Amino acid sequence: MCAPLVFILVVAGCGGAGGGGSTAPANNLVIEGSISGLLGSGLVLQNNGGSDLIVTLPANNFLFTGIPEKSSYNVTVRTQPTTPWQTCTVSNGTGKIVFDPVRSVVIACITNAFAVKGAVGGLTGAGLTLLLNGGGAVPVSAGSTTFGFPSIASGGRYDVTIGTQPSGQTCSVNGGSGTVGGTDVVTVIVTCGGVGVTVGGVVIGLGPNTGLTLRMNGGTPLSIGPFATSFTFPAVLQTGTDYSVTVASPAGGPLRTCLLSGGKGRTGTVSVTDLNLWCHANGGIDSYTGTYALLINGRRNYLTLWFDGTYSSASRIDDPTCTNNGNGIEYGVYKRATSGAFSIQIALDDTGGCGMWFGGGMPGAGGGFEGTMVRSGNVLSLTSNTGESLRFDAVESVPTSLVGSFTRADGEDGSFIVFESDGTYLYQETQQSRGTNPMPRGVERGCYTVTGSTFTTSVAVSCRPNALPALDQNGAAGFSGKNGAAITFAITSATTATIDGVQYNRILPGG
Repeated sequence: MCAPLVFILVVAGCGGAGGGGSTAPANNLVIEGSISGLLGSGLVLQNNGGSDLIVTLPANNFLFTGIPEKSSYNVTVRTQPTTPWQTCTVSNGTGKIVFDPVRSVVIACITNAFAVKGAVGGLTGAGLTLLLNGGGAVPVSAGSTTFGFPSIASGGRYDVTIGTQPSGQTCSVNGGSGTVGGTDVVTVIVTCGGVGVTVGGVVIGLGPNTGLTLRMNGGTPLSIGPFATSFTFPAVLQTGTDYSVTVASPAGGPLRTCLLSGGKGRTGTVSVTDLNLWCHANGGIDSYTGTYALLINGRRNYLTLWFDGTYSSASRIDDPTCTNNGNGIEYGVYKRATSGAFSIQIALDDTGGCGMWFGGGMPGAGGGFEGTMVRSGNVLSLTSNTGESLRFDAVESVPTSLVGSFTRADGEDGSFIVFESDGTYLYQETQQSRGTNPMPRGVERGCYTVTGSTFTTSVAVSCRPNALPALDQNGAAGFSGKNGAAITFAITSATTATIDGVQYNRILPGG
């Protein structure tokens, strides 16, 4: 007889008292959510104030990982996005995660808006209105000192312009354009004064060339089209406002240089219409670029050949039979052929017919000069077809010192300064001034002394090492306006320097 089968069920203990059992690890879960409306960068999220979760664009969701089972969670925004500036809010961001991932958190972002406002000065007339981005006009009452527009979303462009001028006045806007950031725009300034005038002039010889632009007082460039015969800046200036017009970009096409005459002045009660823009073929640029000196009657006279095919000269021969006592300036276009043939066309002549080109070899403004130009080492020889001969020496240019010749980097046509190793200097502002109230201009020469990173100037009669008198036709317009005061300078590279806060480019003789 067979023995019966016996089944034994063994039940393992599960943490009973004194059982020494163990607890299984909790699962690591995730918290996930959606993001809407995010445009800016820099959004940072946190859970329970822990490690940062950086959200990068483009993004429409986020994910926290490694969340312990049965733990509480609290999703918050640590850093709001910028550029554009936005505010992001969290919905369903708190709770307790049990067995399943959390996917119900929602983050919604909206772009912040900021006001565009500013100051008003000098408004006495009625009827002024301002426009924001060409939109609805906002009236500004007589006597108001501030104005404001409705808010614009961060990252949006703003452009404040004059809608209608007030009765009996002209107002202008400064700092009226830009991009809204993370605060209200408060830097727009509206200035009102007497009835305004415009600035313009005539164009001669431009032909089919394109790309020529002019700039007034550092403003927006004004394009001058092919075959143009006149120009007028759209900006309206108040009576008594200084203006400075420069060539912002040269004409393209056939080699041609355009020079301004009368580009600086002060407005009167009528519009300025007598600026002259002369355009001449320049034949290209050669290696003779630089500043050269010529000794006449014991005086150093200067000829500068510019990079763009223009030239300028400053002379002092102290001849009492000449207008300005033989002192003066010239500005024009030059070209030189490989054979050495040389010609110039004068755009501006203020020499009294006697300056550097003595002996009748040089005509006045609008005239020309032909001859040959040859450079040998630092000697530049210029001989006219009528027999006059001039011999120039290249002015020293030492990259590690102030000695040398420099031109303003801001486009002041024909203006430059030369520091010589004998302690003398020449400042020339060739750009002729016009308008109802002309501004000072001309030539200034004197002495300078360097101390560390500053120099001082003097136009005293006896300051020059050779005891020759100084010259000051600029009044307070040049460096003589700070006679005896320290003027800061810094040599920023072999070819650039900052002088009295203005950048200058050094002219290194070529060839």
